[in-house]
Amino acid sequence: MLDIRKNNISKLLNDLADEISVPESKYEDAISRYEAVGNWLGGSGSPLESYKPIIFSQGSFALGTAVKPLSGDEYDIDTVCLLKIDKYAISQKMLKHLVGDRLKEHGTYCNMLDPKEGGEDVGL
Repeated sequence: MLDIRKNNISKLLNDLADEISVPESKYEDAISRYEAVGNWLGGSGSPLESYKPIIFSQGSFALGTAVKPLSGDEYDIDTVCLLKIDKYAISQKMLKHLVGDRLKEHGTYCNMLDPKEGGEDVGL
């Protein structure tokens, strides 16, 4: 009787884990997308090209512990943009504008910018 109960609980937990797990294809899509943003930021002719931007994930996504969203199909993925630059070589305001202006030049990324999050000048 105890073995049957353990097996039932084990199956239930495995089914639950399968239900909340992020499919591998979603990981691959996300990586492809944020790498594309990094390539755009550092692409030929970009004012950020010399800073060699690299974008990578952090948090639960990077650790492989992300879970499916409760509703919808949008995942919250935290990313970092690493730039090879001396922190005293450029002001934070100038860097914000360089990144924002470069994103605004792209047909897709410009539509994704949220003014509250930096899509417009917020008077830094």
